This record gives sequence, structure tokens and C-alpha cells, in this order.
Amino acid sequence: PKERSAQVGAKMAAASTCWAQRAEKVFLTWEYLDAKDVSVEFGPKELSFSATVGGKAVALDKVPLSHEIEPSESKWFANDRCVQAVLKKNDAEW
Repeated sequence: PKERSAQVGAKMAAASTCWAQRAEKVFLTWEYLDAKDVSVEFGPKELSFSATVGGKAVALDKVPLSHEIEPSESKWFANDRCVQAVLKKNDAEW
């Protein structure tokens, strides 16, 4: 698992971020308890994430991806424990 800090106002907040991959997909999980107003946006070579956690805005803006994905076939969902995203790879490969 790899951790990346998210911008929270003027401070940084570390979220536990886990990822895994298969030949055709990458799976991401951000562990934020009770995240509100969650938004995840996909671009061919980047993704952006924003939410409100504990009353503070959290954002990852235009995180570069090492390989292209298919934004229209990628998806995300949030529950009261985490935010998960499934990125559909443009080319199936490890």
C-alpha cells in the first residue's frame, strides 16, 4: 500500500490509501470515516478526488497516473468508512 497526503486547508492530512491491480483494472481505496460531498473525477492520465471529512475540505488534484485509463468505464463509490475507485486500464497489462 502506498500513502499520499491530501490537501486539507493549509495542512496536510494523511489518509490510508490502498491500491491493487489486475491486468485490466486498478483498485483504489481511501480510508476516510464519514466523508461527505465526495467527488472523484477521471481523466485519461490523471484523477482528482475531493470530499469533506470532519468538517474540513480534503482534495487530491490531478494526480498523474503512470498509464492511461478509460474514464467513461472507470467508477467510484463512497460509504461511511471509505471511498473506493475502480480504474479501467486502456490497455490490459501489469
